[in-house]
Amino acid sequence: MVKKTELMKEFEEETDQHAVWGGKVTKAFKEWKKERRLKKLVICPWCGKRVKNYTTHQCSRRRRWKG
Repeated sequence: MVKKTELMKEFEEETDQHAVWGGKVTKAFKEWKKERRLKKLVICPWCGKRVKNYTTHQCSRRRRWKG
């Protein structure tokens, strides 16, 4: 049995769908969680990858950039 977290409750309120069904986490919740995480990421100006924080991101192109 999966216990509901605050994030699951937030998902259910936003989407009117179940986060847990039949004792398992739903596919819709997993996709929503992934989308939510991607929205928080920023694009590194040097390499174009999605990262949490491009100032601490270890990018090989950043090391070559002089500016």
